[in-house]
Amino acid sequence: MNFWRTLSLVGIVTILTLLMGCVSKVSSIKLDQDALSDPNEGYLLLGINSDVSLTSIEISGPKNIKLTSADLREGSRYILV
Repeated sequence: MNFWRTLSLVGIVTILTLLMGCVSKVSSIKLDQDALSDPNEGYLLLGINSDVSLTSIEISGPKNIKLTSADLREGSRYILV
């Protein structure tokens, strides 16, 4: 009987501890903001879905960009520029 009493006491304490963690108030550390220094700059997210083996992707414009397979993470199909 003493074993079952101890086991049930440990179970009750464990459940109460988990419930106390669920009711704790969580506050935000900071506001998540993307602050760009130049209003003419931004982000570009490219999705890559191709059966062809690509050597590189070149984007021409005021700033030329060349992306290679080294820019693509293993197992990912997206590049954030």
